[in-house]
Amino acid sequence: MQFVALLYDGIEQRFVREQAQNEQAFFKTLDSQYPCYVCLWHSVEWPAQQAVEAQVNT
Repeated sequence: MQFVALLYDGIEQRFVREQAQNEQAFFKTLDSQYPCYVCLWHSVEWPAQQAVEAQVNT
């Protein structure tokens, strides 16, 4: 899955995008790359085909 987040590191805001298996793995990656940050917002970006399938299945 593709995760996106808006981070603040005490100096500036950053928009980051990372591939991860799940939310826990995503935040583990962020923790290893950014020793000190605040996550202001995060979300999952679904590929177009998965988004269509998710809508059909609801």
